[in-house]
Amino acid sequence: MPFAEHHQEIVKEFGRFPHRNAILGRICTAEEIAYLASERAFKG
Repeated sequence: MPFAEHHQEIVKEFGRFPHRNAILGRICTAEEIAYLASERAFKG
């Protein structure tokens, strides 16, 4: 469950999965860039 809970937190915070932005052609927000560079970022 920790995996699912972490994903739920990401969607609550950003409304989407920031780690999918590049492959979907979306532009990251400054907050998403900071998240992706952080230790808590999803690396899957």
